[in-house]
Amino acid sequence: MRIFIEFVWTVAEKIGRKYMWIDLEEKDVKIQDIFQKTLSKIVGKEVGEILYNMYLNEEVIVVVNGVVAKDPTTKLNDGDRILIQPLASGG
Repeated sequence: MRIFIEFVWTVAEKIGRKYMWIDLEEKDVKIQDIFQKTLSKIVGKEVGEILYNMYLNEEVIVVVNGVVAKDPTTKLNDGDRILIQPLASGG
């Protein structure tokens, strides 16, 4: 399974890149797996956990193929495009 992940604003700064392609051998992959397993291996366990907690606390949003995914158990499919970005704020 191949998935494209794009990072925006401060998330991209924290990760150190704006996007990545990831290749996964597993077939049953959920959003929580991307944070807890995949990103933790690539950018470090601490950063992966911080981002996952930010997602759970709705400090960052995850968009899968143009649709906001609030459920961490949302299943992913081959070719999915994921966008991870902080919530916009300001005035």
